[in-house]
Amino acid sequence: MSCVDDLTGRVALVTGGAGGIGGGAAAELARRGAAVVVLDHAQAGPADAARRLSGTTGAELTGVAASVVDPVEVGAAVTAVLDRYGRLDIAVNAAGVPGPRGPVTGLTDADWDLVVRTHLYGTMHVTRAVLPSMLAAGWGRIVNITSSAAWDPGPGLTPYAAAKAGITGFTRSVAAEVGQRGVTVNCVAPGLTATPAVEAKWPDPEDQAAQTRRLGSVVPRFGRVGEIAVAVATLCLPSAAYTTGSTVHVNGGSYMP
Repeated sequence: MSCVDDLTGRVALVTGGAGGIGGGAAAELARRGAAVVVLDHAQAGPADAARRLSGTTGAELTGVAASVVDPVEVGAAVTAVLDRYGRLDIAVNAAGVPGPRGPVTGLTDADWDLVVRTHLYGTMHVTRAVLPSMLAAGWGRIVNITSSAAWDPGPGLTPYAAAKAGITGFTRSVAAEVGQRGVTVNCVAPGLTATPAVEAKWPDPEDQAAQTRRLGSVVPRFGRVGEIAVAVATLCLPSAAYTTGSTVHVNGGSYMP
């Protein structure tokens, strides 16, 4: 492992880390030497996920149960990490839900609340909780998972696209606040990625190929979780200190800003 890729001694908190993109990010950070805490809601089994990821990476990960929608639970989880490790260097906000789909005229306030509170409020709750210790240390990396849907949404995705677009604005604003104090805040915007949920929706390779053609992907396949994780981990490196307020698009060329 080269020194530029080394996160040894760093402590990372990954929300939504029990699976999908969050799980991939947790594994990649652990492989690069970070002590990783997997945060997810209790039903997702964060402790079990941490043990599973420990087995696949050869690193030791731990799990903590909390809902990102609840600021009290988030605060308690962050306090537990600080009590155990004495520091918190990296936060990856990957918790999310697809939410209901449908025309905007048919979606209820409850539909919107589910998506916006999980994605946008959840990202805010975690960022607000981790920033004090990062600012005190003069070093921190926050990476927020947004989506290509924030730039190139399909029909029926209004709450999801709006919440993800909100994350990008939130990221840039916080980056402007804390950039002079050693903390960077960035986004990764995946395109269609082969998470278990996505593969369950399109299990047939021919359907997957048709979907990538519909999206105009230059690379004719779904993204892989590990490819998203590498982008996340790169933004967490010490050598990424001059990158902040940015969005890295990992979408196979389906959207080119």
